[in-house]
Amino acid sequence: MNAWALLLSFFSSLTTPGFCANVAEVKTVQTHQPAQVIVLMSTDRPDSKTNYVAENLMHAYQQAGLNAELYRVTDFGHEFYQPTAYMQKPEAFMKFNDAVLAANLVVLVTPEYNATIPAPLTRVLNLLSFPSSFNDKKYVIVSLSVSPYGAVRAYEGLKKVLTDLHAVVLNDLAVKIPEVQNATKSSSVYKEHALKITEFLQK
Repeated sequence: MNAWALLLSFFSSLTTPGFCANVAEVKTVQTHQPAQVIVLMSTDRPDSKTNYVAENLMHAYQQAGLNAELYRVTDFGHEFYQPTAYMQKPEAFMKFNDAVLAANLVVLVTPEYNATIPAPLTRVLNLLSFPSSFNDKKYVIVSLSVSPYGAVRAYEGLKKVLTDLHAVVLNDLAVKIPEVQNATKSSSVYKEHALKITEFLQK
């Protein structure tokens, strides 16, 4: 078979049903869908109430059918605390960073330590990609305290930082949990919050 005949045979094969079916199969390959909601548990304190609240929120989100993922600052490894993290971000942290970029909503669960947010959360904000992790990105703050005030100072401080970074802080979806030591898994606050998140994402 001469060269022209070989070329004609090749181009003819591109229009065969078998070839088109293979292209269609490639197009319908299922890929992992990024989480709609990213939850960050923001303290490294062992056995913290913050982790308890974050897990209860996740359970409520899943019950509401939301595609959500929970991250903890304790999962970022010791490299997260090293000075070199500013030049070379740890792999575990970059996974979180990428999830934030892809998410519709980021929920920050924070306690109040000495009238402010925990140091690990400050470091998270310092290491997140700027400005893409903040510009018009929607954030929800869930604050908690053992006092009757629901960590209002931590909430207001974090809100100011996020606003200064041009993030969108959704005040209507915020949750302030006072006297967290008395909180229970059956508290209606988690379910009500999950329903509000669901309604917001459906708009």
